[in-house]
Amino acid sequence: IEETKWEKISRQRTHAVLSALLDMEKSARVAPTLSKMNPFGASKTKRAMERVDNMGNIGATLLTSADAVGPSGGAGLLHMLSDKLYKPRTDDEPWTRKETQLMTVPKPIIRGLAGAISAESGPPSSFLPNFMVRGQVVNHIQKVAEADEFLVTNNIDLRSIAGDPLMQACDIRLIGGPGRSDDELREGLKHWLEDVTPAEGGKQYNSNLARAALLGYNAVDGARDARSMSYLPRLMFQGQYGGQVISRYEEAKSQKKKRGK
Repeated sequence: IEETKWEKISRQRTHAVLSALLDMEKSARVAPTLSKMNPFGASKTKRAMERVDNMGNIGATLLTSADAVGPSGGAGLLHMLSDKLYKPRTDDEPWTRKETQLMTVPKPIIRGLAGAISAESGPPSSFLPNFMVRGQVVNHIQKVAEADEFLVTNNIDLRSIAGDPLMQACDIRLIGGPGRSDDELREGLKHWLEDVTPAEGGKQYNSNLARAALLGYNAVDGARDARSMSYLPRLMFQGQYGGQVISRYEEAKSQKKKRGK
């Protein structure tokens, strides 16, 4: 069945989400092969595995929360991560480069984000070093931050954005997917701009980490949506929709046959 650009992006993004979830679970349970060759790195490996497991538990809590659906759910995730996003102004130590450049974010999440961001062209090569993949994600986040600042500083009326420009604005933030109306996309963009604005005044704010978290949330939310183009994974999220999926699949095949005549 032929895919449109946005249908392909939706399917590829769902695959990136599933790969990230599986990699997170494995990374929290199975130590890397190279780490086993270094007896002095056991404690560091253990801490890294615990960090991945902690992020997995946060993700599990989010997936099972009734409120974590749609564009409004991102705020809940940021609230759960508030101790990692904020610290008092009185703290003499500003955010370190390690923290702002997302070096503390587990590798499976970084690669999952990279795969979701580059969904149209495909995920990054497994041979590409993680620091390069992380650099791509950070560069993307910084471009999004600049776009956010433009919209907010110039007080752009979101109702003035429609059609493909609106789709593009939402796409770089991993908002929505096929079948969304302009009103739905604007709602998602509105929540994004509200969520990335610091909620705790007078504190230091790690905006890169906040945007990374929201990108991850949007990717997962898109994969769970009933309009996701990757229908088999969607069924695992949403339950028994078998008849509906088959009818859509058969309808798509029928339309393709008609176009071929």
